[in-house]
Amino acid sequence: MQNFFQSFFSTSLVENTFNPPIYIRIGSILMTIFIFYICFKYVEKEWLHHTFYTLQVIQLIFLYGFYWLNHLPLSVSLPLYHCRISMFLLLFAKDCKLKKYFSLIGIFGCLCSVLVPIMDKYSWPHVTLVSYYWGHFALLGNCLIYLLKTQQQLNLSNISLTTLNINIVIAIANVLTGGSYGFLRETPFIPGWPFIARFAVVTFLLIFVCYIIQFIMNIITKHKTNIYLKI
Repeated sequence: MQNFFQSFFSTSLVENTFNPPIYIRIGSILMTIFIFYICFKYVEKEWLHHTFYTLQVIQLIFLYGFYWLNHLPLSVSLPLYHCRISMFLLLFAKDCKLKKYFSLIGIFGCLCSVLVPIMDKYSWPHVTLVSYYWGHFALLGNCLIYLLKTQQQLNLSNISLTTLNINIVIAIANVLTGGSYGFLRETPFIPGWPFIARFAVVTFLLIFVCYIIQFIMNIITKHKTNIYLKI
């Protein structure tokens, strides 16, 4: 047991990033489907909201406790990834357009984390690797519950300006800390492109995805409302 905890909270990096085996990949896809199902079916239940809220709080305490207790550098320990920002806003922000925006971002980030996992250079199981899945699953639940209940709506201008401003802040943070927050320094699939091109691709992709996810969620919530009215 002592060896397990030493490995779980180790600060020793390995040569390559963790590549999830097939059983973890399949399990994460099944868990994602399950979360969609229970959120759509039980969105009005308070226990569901409390469950995902509590899971997110515990995950963030473990993850940032590990970062801060081990004095890890600001290049990896700041909550400046899009999904990390979403986690904190979903927990603590009141209903507003920014919370709606990051709920949309959170949905996209969670799906990407399952389909194209990009993980830290630690051996499994490790607190950062477990937190990666745990945190994204909790975030997915919190985002879905919020989006199924909120009346906030974003137009294309809201989404575009917010995305641009957030990415500019993250890009500046990357310069100051040497980090790769928001995948703006090291962008998957296009790593050799110039910064301006990568920045533009990430920004336009997030704008497009947010707009599409909001469109889909509006259809779903309208359908659920019609069902309730018929009942």
